[in-house]
Amino acid sequence: MTKTRFYRKLKSRAKEIDLGSTASYKGISLAFGLIANLGAVAVLSNKFGVHEYAAYSLIASLIYLLPFADLGLGASVVNAVSDQRERTMSQRDLSLVLGRVRLLLSFVGFVLIIIAVLLTISGGWAIAFGSLGANDGISTAAMVTVASIGLALPLGLGSRILQGLGLVRETVRASLFAPIATVTLFLTFLMINAPAAFYLCVPAVGYFIVAVVTYVRAIKLLDIDRARIPDILLEKLSEKRSIAKSAVPFFIISIGLAFGLQSHRLLLAQLGTPTDVATYSLVAQFTGPILAILTVAAQNLWSRYRKSGMTDQSSYLRDISLFSLLGIFGSVILLVAIPMASKFLTAGNVLVPDLLLFGASMYIVIVAIHQPGAMLLNDHSGLRFQALLVVSVSSISFYLLFIYIPSFGASFTYLCSAIVMIFVQVIPTVLISLKRLRNAEQAFR
Repeated sequence: MTKTRFYRKLKSRAKEIDLGSTASYKGISLAFGLIANLGAVAVLSNKFGVHEYAAYSLIASLIYLLPFADLGLGASVVNAVSDQRERTMSQRDLSLVLGRVRLLLSFVGFVLIIIAVLLTISGGWAIAFGSLGANDGISTAAMVTVASIGLALPLGLGSRILQGLGLVRETVRASLFAPIATVTLFLTFLMINAPAAFYLCVPAVGYFIVAVVTYVRAIKLLDIDRARIPDILLEKLSEKRSIAKSAVPFFIISIGLAFGLQSHRLLLAQLGTPTDVATYSLVAQFTGPILAILTVAAQNLWSRYRKSGMTDQSSYLRDISLFSLLGIFGSVILLVAIPMASKFLTAGNVLVPDLLLFGASMYIVIVAIHQPGAMLLNDHSGLRFQALLVVSVSSISFYLLFIYIPSFGASFTYLCSAIVMIFVQVIPTVLISLKRLRNAEQAFR
């Protein structure tokens, strides 16, 4: 196969899986989010002081509870919607699955709201936030934020339904409402001279609006009858399906991935120096958005791989090549952006070691290569296998960093994760994926 033909096939595949528009919308969303966050820094720091901006950042970080609060049930929804599209699952069964997940998430959301109210009444938020706990309105803002997460939980089904329909771009497009809401509310509060507590609630409002828009769009596109609560509780599925078999391993994967990256900062803070934390944070500020674009773009593959079993090894290898190129492109952006950021944003005060920069660029490429395999192994056994690998990677990386950070500092963080991921996660995932596809091809013949 000539290079021209090969790249033509890659271009065709990228168009087929809607890679370009999804990545573009995600990039635009991240850019708007950055602009909104910079505006928040300027307004809060100048109008109220650094402590209020610190409180705003802390409250906003509570939003990251959302992926864990859904208990991994999103994977079950994606698979159910994808299967119904392929007519391997009836509309009635899908309606029951969505009803049960919605009911369970509504209960979890209700519990979160009760906890948020109790912490506010008892003064628990003030204790939890330490030195920032005395900030005016921070407890109320925390209650509003967690309550918004609780209300948004069942609405979070929307993004998973859209993923199952192969319309991830719709989810990414809806995320634009968050920065738009942030800018609009900040300008409104400035005009009415609102107290600081109002600003602290803005991230929660933005995320809730996105959840509502996504859910409404998903339900409109799905167009199935909603099951009644008695049927949801009592009626059996006509097929042998278990929500927990997909949800539990996916929940473990979510926790493992979050721990794997967040532990870097924790270890650097405990075992490294303030300079290590600063240099790592600067690199992570650019690495995070690039990884977000890669992973969101890859979600388009999940539902497509479930279509007709995805029995073509060549298509899978072509997807690896496509995402490898996307990862290389992202790593080049990182290699150019970090030195510029170090020079112009920090006035040269934060110098990024070459090893840290190389490790981060290598990590981006490795994550990109892994995406097709991560999306292919989406059934019960595949998710269990992935959960095992993710926990192994996180544990081994944590152990190695605990040993070597005192000697190498921040320089070893991304490189360590990349190397461990290659041997413990990527290679096994590729091998098991190719084996599955090979067996499926033989069975088809």
